[in-house]
Amino acid sequence: MLNLVATTQSRQDVDELAAFFAHLRRPNSMLVREIGDSVREQFDDNFRLEGRGNRRWAALRPRTVRERVRQGYGGSHPILQRTGKYRRSFTQRSAAYERVFSSANGWGMEMGSNDSRVDELEGGRPPGSPDMAARPVTNLTRPQETRVGQAIDRVLEQMAAAMNRP
Repeated sequence: MLNLVATTQSRQDVDELAAFFAHLRRPNSMLVREIGDSVREQFDDNFRLEGRGNRRWAALRPRTVRERVRQGYGGSHPILQRTGKYRRSFTQRSAAYERVFSSANGWGMEMGSNDSRVDELEGGRPPGSPDMAARPVTNLTRPQETRVGQAIDRVLEQMAAAMNRP
């Protein structure tokens, strides 16, 4: 028969672990900032690559290229970046949409943009409208998701290390 006896140290370890998990239910500003910055970096990659991973956005239509040139912007590139406002609305902390919310299972974050063009540019135009291909910024590849996960790991490690300081 195995008999387990709680010691003062084991009780303290359990209390510290419980405090750590309780702290995770209310994310601090460092945690939110680090995760948000990592997600915004992935969005920025999608603008830089004009797509995600090896899935590039559809080329601009000739009419759009001519319009851009008339307005003084690059013809075919960069896509979705005439003035830079749309890109900044996803990639700059002060301009991007970010919402932290609580749920029964913990908390979550919504990331994106408040730009009025998001639905149309992310998803394309609906059938029956003038054709425009979807050019999603917010869809992440597995490697991008991994980078966000690594950012979360770093923050959790920092939080755990801070708890062990006297």
